[in-house]
Amino acid sequence: AGPACSYAYLLLFAERSPEKALKFAEKWEKVAQTDAKKDFFKLKVLIYSWTGRNEELLEMVDNAPAEYAEDPDVLRSAASCAMDMDDYERAKGYLERALKLNPTDSYLKRLMKSCELVGKPAPEISGTDLLTGKPIKLSDLKGKVVLIDFWASWCGPCRGEIPNMARVYKAYKDKGLEILGVSLDNANMAEKVKKFCADNGMTWPQIYEGLGWNVTPRKAYGCLLYTSDAADELDGVD
Repeated sequence: AGPACSYAYLLLFAERSPEKALKFAEKWEKVAQTDAKKDFFKLKVLIYSWTGRNEELLEMVDNAPAEYAEDPDVLRSAASCAMDMDDYERAKGYLERALKLNPTDSYLKRLMKSCELVGKPAPEISGTDLLTGKPIKLSDLKGKVVLIDFWASWCGPCRGEIPNMARVYKAYKDKGLEILGVSLDNANMAEKVKKFCADNGMTWPQIYEGLGWNVTPRKAYGCLLYTSDAADELDGVD
């Protein structure tokens, strides 16, 4: 089953063909030895996660034997899917199980921190707006809908989402929407980041510390990833 499982991963990562990888994995899973079935199970979890089949993934994990489901990687994927579905209590359940198996995993800890922030007052963010040079605090924006955007000028997914962010900001900034950008760019890039914002219509406040991933706001929020499709979720909300 080892070579077969490796070939399925090759289909997934090299050929970027999750459906082909899934069909291949399911075929070989039926004839695999018991100790190899777990490898195919983890592969299926990964494929379901990649393809956004969140409900199917959670059902599969919930109904799996303990020797398959009680795995930090499997439970982390399940937690991420539950978070995508805004089911944070369910996500915390998976994370608690994962942390019992791997209590020092910093990624799991940050995921748990993100879940625990839901429904609570947002931690304060303060700094200097790179675009205006004026002090800016999250608490100053109380009463508005605030999207906190962790991003970097070199991040491909972030750059791809900027046009949506700019479009939504233009449409809703006079209706109570504010975006607070937090740049994860490294040191000595202030002028480059400022120019990047100007060139791409990013007119909302931007905090730049030049500390990369170690910026203070990211620590407060347990931020794991960069900009996603948050702008699309806001679009059409009156």
